[in-house]
Amino acid sequence: MSQQPSLITPVYNTGGAYSTRQYNHVSTDITNTYYEYELSPGAGTRTNIAYNWSTQKWFDPHPTDNHNTFGTSSTDVTSSSRESSQNPATIYLMETSGSALVSLFANPYYVSAGPTVTSGRTPRSGSVPLASNFTVRFPTVTKTAAGRIKVQWYDQNEPSTGYNLTTTWQTSSGEYSITSAITVGTGDYYLHWSPTGGTSWEIKNGLIKLQIDTPVYYNGLLYGADAIFKTFTYYETGPITASFSPDFGLPGQTVGFSVTDTNLYPDANTTFQVEQTPGGSLISGTLSSTNNYSISVHPLFTSQHGTYKIYNGSTVLATATYDTNYIAPTTTSNGGGKPDRYPLIMTNLFNRNRSIYSIGMTHKDTWDLFL
Repeated sequence: MSQQPSLITPVYNTGGAYSTRQYNHVSTDITNTYYEYELSPGAGTRTNIAYNWSTQKWFDPHPTDNHNTFGTSSTDVTSSSRESSQNPATIYLMETSGSALVSLFANPYYVSAGPTVTSGRTPRSGSVPLASNFTVRFPTVTKTAAGRIKVQWYDQNEPSTGYNLTTTWQTSSGEYSITSAITVGTGDYYLHWSPTGGTSWEIKNGLIKLQIDTPVYYNGLLYGADAIFKTFTYYETGPITASFSPDFGLPGQTVGFSVTDTNLYPDANTTFQVEQTPGGSLISGTLSSTNNYSISVHPLFTSQHGTYKIYNGSTVLATATYDTNYIAPTTTSNGGGKPDRYPLIMTNLFNRNRSIYSIGMTHKDTWDLFL
């Protein structure tokens, strides 16, 4: 994981001679990609340790102080390594002078194996335009279940050695990127990700970005190596639709409501609130798998004068106004509230260039118009 992770501080010891003490963040080195921590209460830089997010290793940032070494277990007290292994789940810190375990803690930046993925190619039906350069067509990202996505695209004239496609999505702690090696073949390539079960990569609301490690054409444009050529948006839940029925008119009407999560695979339940009086008391409900993420209630209340609202937290999903001064539209036989009218009929009964015939007029009346 090469991107900078969110800072975690303090880091608490759970074992060793310093089991009652903690490590607090003291500095960040962006150039050399590490966070530095000091032992609290302060013991000077000789006990400082650091985490490098590029190498995923903990290390001694002041090795000349001859203090910290990293082991692979609590009994590895003779270790002379000034850095940990890559991405260790637990940190075992020794003191060189005493060859003893001084600190033991869970690595807060530990990244487990990663999201599971299935991949392959599937035939594409229909004709596809020819391409003379490495080209990507028809990229899609589809939500296939809660927390799962399928990335699919069609490639042409790909490099003979293949290429790498990086998929990036949003997690609770920032962006997570994972790179897949794509081999040459025919048809659409797909990556079906199941990024669940690990908070380091669990997908959340936000953009999904696709990029390729070599120049590629998409939609007639050339994208440089590692440029983002396509983005999509992932929704954990929603959009949420809601309405009152009826949603306008005079007070005294029997009113109901409906609320639906239109997401095909909601990641979580959604709560909502409905006003029972204008700006007054609320009733709450939850959209869940039990009600198939949709609730409809009628009747709910008899409308009073004023405006009612349905909320999702602070977001207003729907409103309805019932007004004692409401006047229903006037209707007529022709509809639309317009006065009845009779059409003029143009004819050629007499002079074909000048004659007019109107319902209710005789031929003689019409002729007299031109005398």
